[in-house]
Amino acid sequence: MVNLDIQNKQAIGGAGYGIQFVGLDTHQMKLYLHKDQLSDKHLGDVFMKVNIANPNTGPNNPELQYLARKGNIGLFAWSPGEECLAKKFENIEYVADLVGGGTRVVRQEPDMGCKWCRQRAESDSIRLAAGVVDSSETEPVTEDVSTPPQALQCEQCEYIPKQKNKRGKAFSPKQRAAQMKAHVGSAH
Repeated sequence: MVNLDIQNKQAIGGAGYGIQFVGLDTHQMKLYLHKDQLSDKHLGDVFMKVNIANPNTGPNNPELQYLARKGNIGLFAWSPGEECLAKKFENIEYVADLVGGGTRVVRQEPDMGCKWCRQRAESDSIRLAAGVVDSSETEPVTEDVSTPPQALQCEQCEYIPKQKNKRGKAFSPKQRAAQMKAHVGSAH
């Protein structure tokens, strides 16, 4: 059995909080989303703010444990990308194989960055090695939204699915196909 204080400290280190936050300028610490999407937030958005009792000394142990639990779902106090890939995430495993039911701690090489940022960095490096061109660096292709594809037009009544939602964001082809399916199922 591992001492609970040691286990909590190692969970905090495993979530990338091996550093101390000292001298914060506010009681509210922002947590950035490192997953692609969670709820209505997207990668890099401020998902929530965490209240820190004393910003001069930084988070205390229970607050760090809370931050470590939020790290399990992809919320960290630093922005994703290069800033995250500079952080050390400890790899600690508990193996219960000792005689008498004892547990030993196995420390492995620490990872740099959270698992989501590492996956994105690996996929980017694989794409670059394969010679795939990043579409953000090339000249953008403009799509004419005034004339939608004929495949997404009702043959019986000339119904055309909506192109954009209320916020002005374009619907994906899959969403427009779902609109067409709903139209055909209800109107015909």
